[in-house]
Amino acid sequence: NQGTVKLNQLEVLVLDEADRMFDMGFLPDVRRILKALPAQRQTLLFSATFPDDVGKLTREFLRQPVTVKANHDQP
Repeated sequence: NQGTVKLNQLEVLVLDEADRMFDMGFLPDVRRILKALPAQRQTLLFSATFPDDVGKLTREFLRQPVTVKANHDQP
């Protein structure tokens, strides 16, 4: 909000622990940041779980997303 970070040349955005950020109430802040970023960028979103908020965000802000699931219960 203060304009101290310039995001116009950002090429890669990494959102790690997305589910935790949303649980902590940061979803509005993440949305505001995503709207300020260049449209041409690569976004990597990591989440231990995939709640509805994470799914909605991916559909809203990502183009052609790829989902990779790891099942730790399988040998």
